[in-house]
Amino acid sequence: MTSLPDLTAAALSGTPDALPPHPIASTALAALPPDASRATTLLGVAGAVAVARSALLPTRPTTGSTTDPAPVDETPTLSPAAALRARTLLGVHDHAMLPEWLAHARAAGRVLPPELVPAALDLATATSRRDIRHGLVAVIGARGRWFAALDATTRHLIADVPHLPDGTLDLDTLAASAAWTDGTIATRGRWFEMLRATDPDAARELLARDWDSLGAALLARCTELLADGATLADEPLAERAAAHTSKPVVEAAHHVLGRLPGPARNRATATPGSDVVTVTRGRLLAKDRLTISQTATPEHLASVVAATPLASWTASGLSPEALVRLAVEAGESAAPVLDGWRTAAFREGSTDWADALLVAEGGVPHAWLLALASPKVRTATWDRLTRAALADGTNIWPLRTLLEDRTVVVPTGACERILALVVPAAAEIGPRRLREIVEPLALRVEATPAARDFLTAAAAQIDATDDLRPDLDAVLHAGAATVQDRLTLAEELT
Repeated sequence: MTSLPDLTAAALSGTPDALPPHPIASTALAALPPDASRATTLLGVAGAVAVARSALLPTRPTTGSTTDPAPVDETPTLSPAAALRARTLLGVHDHAMLPEWLAHARAAGRVLPPELVPAALDLATATSRRDIRHGLVAVIGARGRWFAALDATTRHLIADVPHLPDGTLDLDTLAASAAWTDGTIATRGRWFEMLRATDPDAARELLARDWDSLGAALLARCTELLADGATLADEPLAERAAAHTSKPVVEAAHHVLGRLPGPARNRATATPGSDVVTVTRGRLLAKDRLTISQTATPEHLASVVAATPLASWTASGLSPEALVRLAVEAGESAAPVLDGWRTAAFREGSTDWADALLVAEGGVPHAWLLALASPKVRTATWDRLTRAALADGTNIWPLRTLLEDRTVVVPTGACERILALVVPAAAEIGPRRLREIVEPLALRVEATPAARDFLTAAAAQIDATDDLRPDLDAVLHAGAATVQDRLTLAEELT
């Protein structure tokens, strides 16, 4: 019982009669009165462990008799202003700005000062957000990685790749890593996630080596992770997963196969797209038709369509717009077809297909389709969502959902257009609905002085009664302050 989680659990369940021997516990106990109560003993040890952890000292017995000293880290640490900003961002519940700050810190080549490493590791362990976890591990520096590797509660965050003297991968040593062989499915999956981000080739070789010994749940998790940055080198493993008896593993495999670059076909299913979806051109007065197989499951249908080259669909003589229109007219049964086309459009980077799909979508557009679309369609999409939000409060969720997508970047020009539509209606929609638009907009718009100035100027353009105007002004000025904060945190790291 020598980690803070252990001690916290003990405090919640009842103080123990004795603590196991450990250097930190022994030091703390020696400083306590001999007749100290069990509660006092527990608090004393907890305090000692907390101080040791803040000093980057190991708080659990290590597997060996000695611990190698922390390495010298010559990477420059944050400036005092940036360190203060980091402390604030790590301490608040809302981490809306943290991913952006982490990206700037990595670009600047800076690492956290040692005293902030424990808080960073705590958050990296607790968060479900992969962008935050990867960003934090990237800025803890060599000392932070050394410290994390010493503790079973954080070692899954560190995926160092061992090599043999000739420079080749030492696969046996990698496979023997405690973070891979021990722990829960969640922690083992997170370690594999970090390994995939560190060295995709090593992750692929490890998964292939241990495939037969892994349970279906961990296999599904690891296979799903192959979708990030999937290459043709991942295809054999994905095909192997597609033949698995577990449905989650098969679904993960189809997701990976649909993300493979180029026009590669899914050889695991050996099913051409035309076998599940048929395009029939009309003659004379007959209409064009889209016929969908009734035997294919939605998941199988979407994966086959996703793996089929887009050019094979337009070979029918129909444009992407016409094909998407046929799928929309076919109703709910064609939803997997649209999903497959979205994945294929993303994989092939097709602006024509992105435009066609965005024009047909009535709900929340996919952020990556919006990024692929032409400027004209992007502008029309933002206009459509903003007008719908202003016309009916129940329709604000598509705009808000898109603005809350962490992958979305709103161009400064689109921000100006959104504000041009919102400001004249501000008095009518009220402060609450205005805040639901402006708050996420200030976080997603490009952090530029122009965007800040647009929000500031918008406050001066509001036409409202004296009792309503202060609240509306406050919303827009808060948005401008958010953009200014984003500008400042970038400047602190340069």
